[in-house]
Amino acid sequence: MQSTTIKRAVARDADRLTSLIQNCGAYRGPYASIIPDYRVTADYITRHQVFVAVDETGRLQRFYALLLNPPELDLAFVADDVQGGGSDGSSSST
Repeated sequence: MQSTTIKRAVARDADRLTSLIQNCGAYRGPYASIIPDYRVTADYITRHQVFVAVDETGRLQRFYALLLNPPELDLAFVADDVQGGGSDGSSSST
C-alpha cells in the first residue's frame, strides 16, 4: 500500500497543479470549457490555502484550494489514475 502525504502547496507547485487540472478527465461540469486555459499561478498559491496530496515518490495525486474571505472551496482535482480509490489512492471494494 502506498502512503499519501498532505501538505501545503508552495509557489513552485503551480505548474504541477495546472497540469493536473488540464489532464483530469473526470471534470465535465458547467465550467469544463475553461479547463484548457486555466492556470494555477504562484500568486494564487500564495494568496490562498492550497493543499496537495503526494505519494511517497512526491508524485501529485490530488489537490484542493480554499478561499478564506468569504470561505469557499475553490478548486478540487484528483489525478485520473487515483480516482475511485481511498485517500491513499488504492481501490477498495465492498
